[in-house]
Amino acid sequence: MEPPPCERARDALYRNRALLIGEDYYYPKSVILKTVQDLDLRGLFSCNCDRCDRHFRTIHRHNDRDREFQENRHRLLEDYLTIYCLLVVIDRPALIGIFIAKGVRLDGEHFFTEPDLNFLSNAIEEAKLVQHLILHEQWRFQIRPMTFSDQPIEYAPNEKVPIRRGDCVGQGQFGTVYKISLPFPEYFSSSSTATPLGPLAAKVFDRENFDLGRTEWSNLLHVNQKEHPCFMKALAAFSHRGKFHIVFPLADSTLERALMDTFPGMDAKSIWNAILDMIHALDHLHGEDSSTIHSDLKPTNILVRDGRFLLADFGSLLLIHQILKRVQGPRDYSPPESGIESTAYDIWSLAAMLLEVAVSDLQKWDALRSFRTERRTEDDPFTGSENFHKNGHLKGAVRAKFKELLKLVEQSKSGDGGKLSLWQERFYTDKFFDLLDDMFKPKGQRDKRPSAGEVALSLKDLICEASNAEEQPQLKPDIWRCYRGGVLYPPSVPKLDGLCAFFRVVDEDQEERRCAIYFRQDSKNPVLYIAHYHHDNQGKIVAEGFHLNRERVGHKSDIKDSPIICGFFPSKDDLTKITVLVHNSHSYTYRMRNKIDAFRFQGQLSGFLVHDNLSILLPSFWVLSKRTMWPWFLFSKKDPTIISDSVVQIWTDRAVPRISPEKSATGPRQSKLNMKLAMFSSHLLYLTYVSPGTTVDVKSETSLILHNVHLRAINLQSGIPPNVRASHEFSPNQETQVNFRTADDRDSFRRKFNVVFQEWKDDAHQLRVANQDEEYP
Repeated sequence: MEPPPCERARDALYRNRALLIGEDYYYPKSVILKTVQDLDLRGLFSCNCDRCDRHFRTIHRHNDRDREFQENRHRLLEDYLTIYCLLVVIDRPALIGIFIAKGVRLDGEHFFTEPDLNFLSNAIEEAKLVQHLILHEQWRFQIRPMTFSDQPIEYAPNEKVPIRRGDCVGQGQFGTVYKISLPFPEYFSSSSTATPLGPLAAKVFDRENFDLGRTEWSNLLHVNQKEHPCFMKALAAFSHRGKFHIVFPLADSTLERALMDTFPGMDAKSIWNAILDMIHALDHLHGEDSSTIHSDLKPTNILVRDGRFLLADFGSLLLIHQILKRVQGPRDYSPPESGIESTAYDIWSLAAMLLEVAVSDLQKWDALRSFRTERRTEDDPFTGSENFHKNGHLKGAVRAKFKELLKLVEQSKSGDGGKLSLWQERFYTDKFFDLLDDMFKPKGQRDKRPSAGEVALSLKDLICEASNAEEQPQLKPDIWRCYRGGVLYPPSVPKLDGLCAFFRVVDEDQEERRCAIYFRQDSKNPVLYIAHYHHDNQGKIVAEGFHLNRERVGHKSDIKDSPIICGFFPSKDDLTKITVLVHNSHSYTYRMRNKIDAFRFQGQLSGFLVHDNLSILLPSFWVLSKRTMWPWFLFSKKDPTIISDSVVQIWTDRAVPRISPEKSATGPRQSKLNMKLAMFSSHLLYLTYVSPGTTVDVKSETSLILHNVHLRAINLQSGIPPNVRASHEFSPNQETQVNFRTADDRDSFRRKFNVVFQEWKDDAHQLRVANQDEEYP
């Protein structure tokens, strides 16, 4: 028997509710309106179930529902829509007549109290129960909008705040930053059809730091008035259940993360132009009277958004002395002076950040991490601070880094060391380090530190000089530029099939050269010929060729004096780096321009593509081997083999998803996708082959287990063999546990694995239908 209209309406509203944290929920106005529009409103109002009939007669003393509906239809869809749906949810929709007669409704601002509902006592027998239900449910129906204004909104404890909180994206000393979304625009605009806002974040201060949150909001209002594109603008603030929240646009990253990742997608020129804009923002913050001091500049307080570096975290702006009293020990980027008296405090912190940017740009993250360790070990062993000063002066490690970076640039110019870009060679000069030295003036000379405006002018001059030099023609031969100009092959060099990658190679003499690598393969011959080109010291193009055989290792080459590749090592830590071993015990280390070139070259060596260019560092993976026991259906697990400090990649013999389906004239695909899961450390490679019975289970927040897979272990003493794609014997019915560093890594891997595995299963199914299925593996 079909439920009456009132129950169907109640169930529809509940299905469409908006969820909050845990089991909490609310009914957004747009959801209410759409739900009602999808219902038969006349049928709901005229519901003749026993309860609705009794309530209607109690209120109206008659049963002419058509007349009542016609008179009140516009009110039900407008002013009284929210209270009407609330009554539907508590199973009393027929009572709406008395609310309309008394003019009692939820107006979007004021909430009912018990006296507001006393009129029910003289109208219905169960008045107390209905009052209680309305007072309880009203918080789910009346949602106060979050206005983007200077005044923080104070939500009552029972109110529902119309935001959806996501993952934690940052942890500060006094607040935690969460990703948030605002799924219902009607609560942030006067229009219910307003465009949803972009990604947002909220900094949350708990009860203990509630007042600090209010003070930071006051500071942010002061900063907002200064209007600069490199300030992280605060949008709104509110308090709820003892916590204070500040809403911002969501940043892409922080300067600290950019330092660790060596500024992905940015070259040196774009890095320093973004830094220059940030320094202009700092100068704007200081103001003409130098009265405003940030006082907590550090890489974690510089946010990255849309290619800009933004000043953020202004909690110390007007809380200088209070904050400092709560800091335990010296801060890593603070100057040697103990008090904050002028904007010179910020200039020292800025210099410390600029030096770390230079280290990351020129020497990458590992060198920066070592530099921080050197500063810490030079400090007092009891404090172990990574700050830049000791006894009021620059630490020796900082002075040594100045010299080290200058030497690096000079070696690049002379060709005696690693090659930097022309822009880097012209930017990192004595003038740059002299500027840092001025910014690092000791506390007794802090008044001689340049202002932020003066730093910006000096930095702009350095950027212009480097950029002008970059536009001048290069005299030194450059194979990359030759290729872009269409000039590469001398007449004596045969044309090869296609460009594989650009790279830098370091040979046995530790000489680094820019090279281009090409390949050629005869379709009837498993031997692959690879050649790389570079300029010699006289500027002539030189070709060096190698061979490899994907069917067997150590074959005799048909071409005289052509080294044979016997193995290769992809780097776990630097995705742009691959080392190739040849039969004469020589090795060549290739440093590609980017990881895409590196994976393309790896694919030529192994015969496998790296799916979606995904390579994830693992703390470890476990191989859980099984051996058959009697009777045949019982198994006994061995202790797991644990491989630490490893990498996982998904290998395929073609692009996934399939670009153009391989089909015969009759329809079925001719070959099944060759899919392998490659997990390797510095000494061991485990290839995992899936089977029809393979399943993937979540072991923990950062772990997955693959059941019923086939495994093959390869000792990497001579690298990954070029014939790794050839048919080999695998151990069946195995398990492996993959342990990731973060839940995001686990989820990313699982999504991409599922895409490839599904295509593998689709291929296998079509081949089985055509009775052409192949054996495993």
